[in-house]
Amino acid sequence: MRKLCLFLLPLLLVSCRTNDSTSSPEPSKSPSVSKTEESPSESNNPIETTASSSPIEEESSSTIEKKADLSLTREAIPSTSQSSYLLDTDIEVDGIGFHLNYVQQGNGSNAGTIQIHKFDGEIYNTDALGHNRVMITLLDKRGPQNPVIAKPIVYAGYEVNPTEYSVEPIGDHGGDNEYVWIYDFDAVYPYFRIENSDPDIGRAAYAYAIEFTNVG
Repeated sequence: MRKLCLFLLPLLLVSCRTNDSTSSPEPSKSPSVSKTEESPSESNNPIETTASSSPIEEESSSTIEKKADLSLTREAIPSTSQSSYLLDTDIEVDGIGFHLNYVQQGNGSNAGTIQIHKFDGEIYNTDALGHNRVMITLLDKRGPQNPVIAKPIVYAGYEVNPTEYSVEPIGDHGGDNEYVWIYDFDAVYPYFRIENSDPDIGRAAYAYAIEFTNVG
């Protein structure tokens, strides 16, 4: 009987180990999560990361509409006595407001023109336009004793009275005693500023017309 017990004991031990290994649960593994489940943005349809246009580019391409040509001439300028410039004066041309400073009607030999004072003269619109070209037709009074003609600076922008972006104009002869400065901009802009402030020229500008138009 003692021998039988000794013989059965190892069998019981082996059986217990077998049952323990069978019944004990396997170590749990953290469930694997696919990239699609974890982050939809990393799925087969990734979100595009193309850089968006700058606010200026978006505005110029989507909200600024081209408008009909507009011409500013002497008739729109309130009359004053000779050599009496208008200061901080608002006018309206075809429903568009303009602000003038050191501007007057040309008189005497400059009759028929808008006279813009050297260094100080300025004109800018206060209601939105929609143009990419400005043309300024000047009275050309040049001669042997006076070889220089005014060359106004024109700024364009998206806010009233812009002062940051300007372009170099192209000059061309107009009719008799006329010279045209043409300013072509890279987009359609709503606001412009014209100033006769070139320190290297120092001449009053006598403009028959200041035209806002579109090309292209």
